[in-house]
Amino acid sequence: MRLDHRNRRRLRLQNLLFVVLVLAFVGILAWLAQSWRYTADWTQTARNTLTTKSHEVIELVEGPVEMTVYLGPQPVTRRSIRDLVERYRRAGVDVKLEFVNPETNPALARELGIRQGGELIVRHGGREERLQRISEQSITSALARLARDAERWVVFLEGHGERKPHGEGNADLGGFGERLRERGFRVQTLQLARMPHIPDNTDLLVIASPQSDYLPGELARVRQYVQAGGHLLWLTEPEHGDRLNGLAEDLGIRRHEGVVVDAGAQLFGTDTPDFAVISDYGDHPVVDGLDQLSLFPQAVALTPNASGGWRHSALLRTREQSWTETGPIEGEIDFDRDAGETRGPLTLGWAGRRGPPAEGDEPPTGGQRFAVIGDGDFLSNAYIGNGVNLDLGMRLVNWLVGDRAHISIPPDVAPDTRVDLSRTAVIVLGFGFLLILPLALLTTGLVIGWRRRRR
Repeated sequence: MRLDHRNRRRLRLQNLLFVVLVLAFVGILAWLAQSWRYTADWTQTARNTLTTKSHEVIELVEGPVEMTVYLGPQPVTRRSIRDLVERYRRAGVDVKLEFVNPETNPALARELGIRQGGELIVRHGGREERLQRISEQSITSALARLARDAERWVVFLEGHGERKPHGEGNADLGGFGERLRERGFRVQTLQLARMPHIPDNTDLLVIASPQSDYLPGELARVRQYVQAGGHLLWLTEPEHGDRLNGLAEDLGIRRHEGVVVDAGAQLFGTDTPDFAVISDYGDHPVVDGLDQLSLFPQAVALTPNASGGWRHSALLRTREQSWTETGPIEGEIDFDRDAGETRGPLTLGWAGRRGPPAEGDEPPTGGQRFAVIGDGDFLSNAYIGNGVNLDLGMRLVNWLVGDRAHISIPPDVAPDTRVDLSRTAVIVLGFGFLLILPLALLTTGLVIGWRRRRR
């Protein structure tokens, strides 16, 4: 084509139009990127995305959230915190993030009691939570605590050998107590011998497997608390049946003699038959959606009876292969009806409620509530990690204090990042990477070099 003045002008116009179109296309892409955002997490464990539990907690958060981080000029740390907070923004939380350098504003740091760099203060609804460690687990736990409309006081009785909510022994409930505190509950212990009455701000009273009898006056205070409408969680044991008979009558609960044994429990990895493995849950908000096993060592079966106007609901049912063994758990054991033993299915946990009936299809959460579980070991430090034991315990407490929205929020569980390899696999990998792979690369290089020399 002959390039004259007219063709040159046409080419210039075409080039100019092309540049304009390219710039317009880039501008449209930039505008779309600001208006609509799309992120994808391709990591195997989705470590760059909020967990399902965090999303369930976020649904409970209403209104803006302020986060203030007291941190020096550390670009890498600040960027990682911004990326973490951005995940909450993408999930729908109205978060305002601010960084304050405590080195340049020491007076403010002293006034607020900032003890170390990297401390985070989360404010929501006129309350605040302070975090020493910044992670998704700590932030989500703080939001769960702030999302509650008020403080919830969970009081554990002590003084008679009960399981301790702050204890570290295998039989204590230290792990469960720590989870309660992470979820915003105020955990307190109480000795009835030192207090004239149970405090009025008690949202839930917990009796965790007492080892000795309550004094008549102490038992009277517990019964008065229940008669006045207080909520109760009672963890009982087979050998402690006669110590709170009056309370059992008030709740309309009767205990079976003996220990629950399960003929098929060893299929689930237990060494003795006096471990009840539960896979059948009742129709109740506490156990709604539970589809995994829970483990109850040396439990007692329970039966309701009409008393006190309670409406009872079964929570935990054993399998047909179970029964109540009244004899010693040793050698070969078998069901003996003549000894007063009861064959399964048996019920290990009951929930009771009395008060106004539910309206429509809404599950009842008002009125007075109690739960009796025929075992306290399932929440102990030794067994709380088995199956859904921890989840079940948290659901019980949330239902008993009336926090229906928190019932289905599962507890924090650390991801399993271990890789367990057999000895054979370790040897194969060692020889493969240290011997076979280098020899293969060396052989390939020698062959290529030899073929080139022959050309």
